[in-house]
Amino acid sequence: MTKARLSMTLLAAMAASTSAGWAAVQGTSRTTTFVIDPGGSSFVGASGTSTTQIGLNNSAGSLNQTVNLLPLATSIQVSGTGGANTSVSSAADFTTSFPVTITSPGGSGVGWQLGFQIGAGTTSGQSPLTDTIVGGLHQLSLFLNPSGFIVNGSPYTATVEILGDWSGSASHTTATHSAGYTVLDDFVFDGTYTRYSVQNTNFQGSGPSISFSLVPEPGTMAVLSVGLLGAGIARRRARRG
Repeated sequence: MTKARLSMTLLAAMAASTSAGWAAVQGTSRTTTFVIDPGGSSFVGASGTSTTQIGLNNSAGSLNQTVNLLPLATSIQVSGTGGANTSVSSAADFTTSFPVTITSPGGSGVGWQLGFQIGAGTTSGQSPLTDTIVGGLHQLSLFLNPSGFIVNGSPYTATVEILGDWSGSASHTTATHSAGYTVLDDFVFDGTYTRYSVQNTNFQGSGPSISFSLVPEPGTMAVLSVGLLGAGIARRRARRG
């Protein structure tokens, strides 16, 4: 198995609450990218990296957000784009949540972005990636359901890109997603990545709730089985010797 880049309007590790205050600054578009390294064919040590880009309207002023974190999230980064600035309280410990203030100069092309890294957990309460044993083999599952940061009526895009060819029906389960989202790419391999993405052009408060699992293809499982069989034979011969 190869590494996976999972790009989608995601940020399953984060949710937000918005307080616009007197300023009319608002989030008006959202795109999230989640990059997954499945840790090889066994999926042991799988991890992910997420980046979310929030576009703002043309108003100048400040916007306060609260970012809630999942337990396994690390390397949290927040920054402004297009001339916007972000500030985080020095008292923030980045363990469960933290407040961030975005100050916008107004105009087009202004926004902010949020990123994090996260390892696979045993439950979706720890990480959007979970590693479970199915039929004696590791199965890597994704459940991404981020919401917030944007006002209703805004476009919301979530893209998952998996490094390598995972387009075969045997290498993944059928993906599901929330109502209101349209599939743009359904495990399409572009020569480098296999992409799954959805979009909602009229966000109404609900995240994409994307869910699917990656599984070793039959050919890979056969190779693993032969390798394990060979190792067993070698050990028996060594004992006899």
